Amino acid sequence: MRITLTAINSKYIHTALSILYLKRMTELSGRYEVDLVDVTINNSSYDILTEIYDCQPDVIAISVYIWNSTLVHELLADINAVLPYAKIVLGGPEVSYNASDWLTKFPFIDFIVTGSGEKSWRLLLDNGFVYKNQIISEPNISINALPFPYCEKLTADSVVNRNRIVYYESSRGCPYKCSFCLSSREEARLEYRSLDLVKKELNFFVKSRLPLVKFVDRTFNSSRKHAHAIWKHIIDISGETCFHFEINPYLLNEDDLNLLKHARKGMIQFEIGIQSTNRETLIEINRLNNKQNIEPIPPKLKSVIDQLEGIIPIHVDLVFGLPFEGYEQAQKSFNDVYRLQANHFQAGMLKVLPGTVMQENSGHYEMVHQRTPPYRILKNRWISLDQLSRLRNLERLVNSLYNSHQFEKTLDYLIGLYETPFDFFDSLLDFWASQELDFWMKNWYKIAQLLVQFFDEREEPECLLDCLRWDLCFSTAIKSYPGFLDDEKIRAENKVWTACKKMLKNKNSKQLPEYLLLSHKSLFFRPQSEQFRLANSVDEDECFIAATNDEGEVVAYRIKHVQIMTLLESNN
Repeated sequence: MRITLTAINSKYIHTALSILYLKRMTELSGRYEVDLVDVTINNSSYDILTEIYDCQPDVIAISVYIWNSTLVHELLADINAVLPYAKIVLGGPEVSYNASDWLTKFPFIDFIVTGSGEKSWRLLLDNGFVYKNQIISEPNISINALPFPYCEKLTADSVVNRNRIVYYESSRGCPYKCSFCLSSREEARLEYRSLDLVKKELNFFVKSRLPLVKFVDRTFNSSRKHAHAIWKHIIDISGETCFHFEINPYLLNEDDLNLLKHARKGMIQFEIGIQSTNRETLIEINRLNNKQNIEPIPPKLKSVIDQLEGIIPIHVDLVFGLPFEGYEQAQKSFNDVYRLQANHFQAGMLKVLPGTVMQENSGHYEMVHQRTPPYRILKNRWISLDQLSRLRNLERLVNSLYNSHQFEKTLDYLIGLYETPFDFFDSLLDFWASQELDFWMKNWYKIAQLLVQFFDEREEPECLLDCLRWDLCFSTAIKSYPGFLDDEKIRAENKVWTACKKMLKNKNSKQLPEYLLLSHKSLFFRPQSEQFRLANSVDEDECFIAATNDEGEVVAYRIKHVQIMTLLESNN
């Protein structure tokens, strides 16, 4: 019997952990031939169909998620038409809570596996895919009984390679019961994979030189002992691989921080779901309870972000559209989280997933959401569609300007002119809309010009221009000043630096660091405005050279302008 496992990912860089578990279990059974069809939602249903057909399977298994549900709907009837004798098995969150609806719409489906499906899959394997029930819901096997889903062959072929993210889990279940999350309905107990197994498997990832391994543990540090041991092992083995964890910042202690400060830059990254800073909202969605005397954001979180800066990037999340959070409360949440100055700030729309407590309570909240995936909220009792749409566009601006890290100095300056960060982005949003601009714009030149235009009503633009020059030098790969940031004085000073660099390089001089002379990009920056100098503690004669050091970082080399002139004259 031949089995075709089908993974339809949202992007090429993703890998389907659930399908890889099933593949490994099928191989270990020794009874079946197994193929893996690994595609994305960007593939046409026709191409996916032909790839499945070419395998000539007796059994076709597909994992269904919000990102591929529509495509699976398109595929099923065609699969049944060209492979009428093949058994069809569906699993995944999109079929786990409305299995009967799927069977009504597609009566030729043979089995639907609900919940964590490894035990149900083993049952089907053991019975040759002959079973009395169409809907199979078995309590899951222990996480320590799960086979390691990766192997040398997988890391060598296109399924898992250096261009893709690898997913891994060291625990299952969640100690928290957030009402918008499917984990709140899982009956599986919270359990942890043996540390001996985890360490062995992490060694495999590092040896394979995979770029990014994302732990899918719901709250990775729910066990401090478990998390600390894994972080220590990762730091000890070093390697090129980066490991991503979703953590609860309240559970970080001083021992954790002291350990994490020893991590190699780029070795670890954290994601922290804040979701809202409105206490009433957090109580309603079961992230806090009335007896907890704690703040929505841990008071020490800003300190944690600052202490780990340059070592561990931190990603923070907000969710708009939650109960009891109207437009004004959403603004406060935005400001609270923005001021953390994390490396990445994502503010997304609530998704009202089937099977969640949130979906069950949607009538009480007067909540309207999309009826098809991704089930994004449209409105509720506290916030309108117009307001949610505005927040969504504002989040796109944040992504283009803040998350790109190409306007750091400029944003700090501009936001300082407003009462709150939200006020700045809200005002900029009106300007973007008036110009009919793309909220996802990525072009640095275009955005910089638009920011100058947005600022145009003010009398003193020179400080803004200095901020943009700084960001161009130290946050982009651009090698020269565009016309709107250039002037005669800047051109003259750049010529002096270029002449000095050329002379010292030709003479193999050791009077300046080698990277300054050899860097393909070494832009000269000298503030033109007194306001910039005062704000950044720069003397009138001081300037900076933006150049790439031995570690590939663009760094700000600080030097007196008179020193450059002296070097030039003394080496002439």
